[in-house]
Amino acid sequence: MADEFYVGRALSASALARIADAVRAKFGVADETWVDVIDIVELELPKIIKDYSFVVKSDKEMTTPAYTDYNPVSIVVSESVYIAACEGDDRSRMTIAHELGHVLLHSDFFNSKFNMHRSEHSEKRIAQATGMHSSEYQAKRFAAYILAPQSISKKYSDPKKLASDAGISIAAARIAIKDANKYYI
Repeated sequence: MADEFYVGRALSASALARIADAVRAKFGVADETWVDVIDIVELELPKIIKDYSFVVKSDKEMTTPAYTDYNPVSIVVSESVYIAACEGDDRSRMTIAHELGHVLLHSDFFNSKFNMHRSEHSEKRIAQATGMHSSEYQAKRFAAYILAPQSISKKYSDPKKLASDAGISIAAARIAIKDANKYYI
């Protein structure tokens, strides 16, 4: 299980959904059902984050499928996750979207509405960080909303169809449809 970091600023599911919607709009994919997350992390992030890099390492070099570094800001993924994401694998796409969430929510790349203001407090490890204060919770929810936003998920009743159209798992599609009806504003 990934280490939990206390972020300091709690973000509700509703807030994370709105942030994901703003990010989708920023990258010109607000109305797209299928988001090319590889395009975003490889081509779009370098345009807005100075010294950002996207790194693919051999599986032998990795102890985890992917991770985010903050100095300088980079997303590092295993070769197998990268290839699978490029081929549309739902789990790999979610993994990369999760790391995108860490970059946009938890790094200090510039002062904007996407910056969740890392501070000395956000570096404290808290063993039982949960829910809205957990960076892992935030990145996981952000990933779900960036790949299957509420504005699109609410149009679906069949999780299999949403899963296929958005490139997410059926389980994630079920949650997205349920959440879209629960949280959508």
